[in-house]
Amino acid sequence: GSRMLRVGSEITLPEDYENVYWYGRGPVETMQDRCTGEMVGAYSTTVDKLFYPYLDTQDTGTLTGCKWMTVTNDYNRTAIAIASEGTFEGAALHYTVENMQNARHPYSLTRLDKTILSVNYGSSGAGNASCGPDTLEQYRMYANKVYKYSFTIVPSTSGNAFYGVPQYVSDVTRMYRAEAADYEFKETYDDDKEPPVIPEEPTDDNNNGNNPAVTPNNGQTTTQPVANAPTTSKAAAPGTVKSFKAKLQKKKVVLTWKKNAKADGYVIERSLKKNKGFKVVKTIKKNKTVKFIDKKSKKGKINYYRIRAFVNDGSSKVYGKYAKVVKIKVKK
Repeated sequence: GSRMLRVGSEITLPEDYENVYWYGRGPVETMQDRCTGEMVGAYSTTVDKLFYPYLDTQDTGTLTGCKWMTVTNDYNRTAIAIASEGTFEGAALHYTVENMQNARHPYSLTRLDKTILSVNYGSSGAGNASCGPDTLEQYRMYANKVYKYSFTIVPSTSGNAFYGVPQYVSDVTRMYRAEAADYEFKETYDDDKEPPVIPEEPTDDNNNGNNPAVTPNNGQTTTQPVANAPTTSKAAAPGTVKSFKAKLQKKKVVLTWKKNAKADGYVIERSLKKNKGFKVVKTIKKNKTVKFIDKKSKKGKINYYRIRAFVNDGSSKVYGKYAKVVKIKVKK
């Protein structure tokens, strides 16, 4: 019968949805017949970096063996996560399939500001037809064959990602996945993004009254998991960090502040916007440390920084208020 490239669905996301997180094979693209060399874990990258400019334009950015996947926006708190009881194939690109099929070489492609999110049953394997045998039979997709797959679109709010996006998405998609194992979080291969934050303790999945009850179509009542809010602590919050300053030194941002004697450490965050989009760039676990050099600041941009102190309270942390945001323009 006639063969197809893939079986799946496409979702168009607005512009600025650029950060990709997934639990599956990684940290780079894989195909169903080119995947045994990549380990299963939690990874992150960007939409632009999922695209590889093959000289002869072809399918790229495919992620196999996914249990969940999300694409987030630094300037918008809302997003969607994709979850499956089995596994699915995912991709997120700034190019449509039609555009890549019709372009002979990368320079002929038209980059979209929007993101094309693909959620697939599967794609045909790569094979070796360019210099060897065609795709093996078990990795082919046929038009006359019935394929069945399902996935759930889960609304999410990145502002609730207290323990980092991967742990948050794992929590909110848990009820929509057949397996609820403890996941091993891998570091990202993307030098421009921080590795996923690993919580010190597993999230308690028991309903504590904060999870609203919902009734699926089968009439059984279950609970809708949401990100757990920080727990109330008996430990006193540390005071606001004083004398927080930023300066340039050899094109690198140097942050300094005054020691907080009542703190156990500090958390430093960075954004390209003054009042939103902040991400953790460093967690310092010694209160005597009063200097940090940011080697990954965005060149040619105004970088905004904020800091707050914390004290350890058993397995959790109690945070103080943020110091006043400081800004600095980094030279190219």
